[in-house]
Amino acid sequence: MSALDDALIQSAQFGRWSFTLVPTIGGGFQAANMLNAQIPSWATRSWSINLNAMQYQGGILALGNSAPPANQIDTQNGQYQARITWGVDGALDSTIVDWPWGGCTICVQAAQLRLDVLANFPSDPVPLLSGFLAPVPPVQTAVTAPVFSPPAAFIAAVTQVRFVIPPRAAAYRISVRGLATPPAGNSLTLTEEVGAATVVKFDGGFPENAGIQSAFSQENQAGYIPLVKEAEFIRVNNTSATTGQTVLITFLLDMG
Repeated sequence: MSALDDALIQSAQFGRWSFTLVPTIGGGFQAANMLNAQIPSWATRSWSINLNAMQYQGGILALGNSAPPANQIDTQNGQYQARITWGVDGALDSTIVDWPWGGCTICVQAAQLRLDVLANFPSDPVPLLSGFLAPVPPVQTAVTAPVFSPPAAFIAAVTQVRFVIPPRAAAYRISVRGLATPPAGNSLTLTEEVGAATVVKFDGGFPENAGIQSAFSQENQAGYIPLVKEAEFIRVNNTSATTGQTVLITFLLDMG
């Protein structure tokens, strides 16, 4: 065996390359160090982080379904995410990614890697979560692009919400929830900002203005907008005098 093989074997013996977990009901649940690998810096390589599809063993789901099939999740409640920390020789980066119900695969290059599970699930049933880590050839790329979604925000009439751009964010999209057709007179504007200064601004009403269509759309129809590199915040302003909107922003992450 090669020195790299020996390093990987030792990492598997003393680290943690797989896990299964049933989260506790409630907000703010965190399971630290669920995946953990460390190899010498000279052996830095690509790793495949696999967050498996969620599994259910019964319980009451939305709409009274008492026997949900595997991989089904109550989208009305709860949020699952993972914090990934990775790097070489103590020079570590860290970001939070969404854990979709159908699972995802993320690839990073590192000699040190750690994953923590974050959950906010207020009611039964909670799913069985599982995942595993595998070394892959350096040419391997991410199968699923990781994303991060902060909690949805209700923007009342004539008010605004400012979203902090997370580490590793490369692009974003915004979805408007709860309305099949936006009411007449509703208007949302969007700016990318650094400090208090505007970097990029999208003007116009929603959905009439074609220039903002790619930013604001019904969920599952929005395209991603590349972020200006200087931007630190996204500000969404509701200029309607009468109608509030629930807005969800999703960031596309570049993890190498």
